[in-house]
Amino acid sequence: MGLRLIQFQSYRSQVTVPFKKLNQNHLNGLHFAVLSMAAELSTSVMAFGQVYKREPKIIASITRCEGQFYKKATDKITFTCQDGKLIETAIEKALKGEQNVMIQCTAVGNNTHHEMVAAFTITWSFKVA
Repeated sequence: MGLRLIQFQSYRSQVTVPFKKLNQNHLNGLHFAVLSMAAELSTSVMAFGQVYKREPKIIASITRCEGQFYKKATDKITFTCQDGKLIETAIEKALKGEQNVMIQCTAVGNNTHHEMVAAFTITWSFKVA
């Protein structure tokens, strides 16, 4: 597969997926499952980065994943998520006693020509363990 985390900050992350034979579908584009994994990873590194070793323990889980595809993915795709602040706010609400805090994070995938190929909305749930 070859997913690479190329940027990881508290509020922004980027993940790339290469265009290679293993990742292609029968139409010679990147398979949707590969794209969705890269999109999910771009959101989850920030979520798990903020709950790691947190006391009390926070449970982070995905409850929904929606994808929209705009252009055939025929080269390296970079997924960017800039929802780290949204994640941080959700965790703070959970720590203050709010049950099952739900948020939607967006991961946008662009090709090497900076054209949007796909966008995913990942719904996260946070709660105190």
